[in-house]
Amino acid sequence: MSFAASARSATLAVAVLALAPRAVAASQDTHRVSLRFQNSQFSVLGLTRVHSALPPSDALPGVAGGVSGFWFELRTASGDLRYRRILGDPVRLYFEGQRATLPGEPPMLERDEQIPQSRLFTLMIPRAADGEQLVLYGSPLVAGFGEQPATELTRLTLVVPEEGAP
Repeated sequence: MSFAASARSATLAVAVLALAPRAVAASQDTHRVSLRFQNSQFSVLGLTRVHSALPPSDALPGVAGGVSGFWFELRTASGDLRYRRILGDPVRLYFEGQRATLPGEPPMLERDEQIPQSRLFTLMIPRAADGEQLVLYGSPLVAGFGEQPATELTRLTLVVPEEGAP
């Protein structure tokens, strides 16, 4: 199997896992993490405590050569995995449309992948403690590399606001 075929297979495996129905746990204390991606850097804009239900932690498929796609992990300060969630890539944008053709030629569909300079997005995680880490994994954030094996994109140490703080 070629590398490209293997990468497509791994991407499909992550995509199928991301779309599969999941059992949802009872409501619990969670945090909504607001994130910014700007100029190739990720930063935490805020951490808000909310009462919400979360699906169980995801497992990654065992695929030779690694998997592509996007997921995040909540890790303890000592590095132990607490929670993992597979998602659609919140940074990468795809545009699909008809490409201009010469008269008499059949229409051609075209797909364009872009990495914007700035994006805002949120993630839901179990209630975090000070010093825990939010680790984002994804395919390289370069247009045209969406099917490449995922690597660690960033590791952000969380600072939990005190109760009652804005």
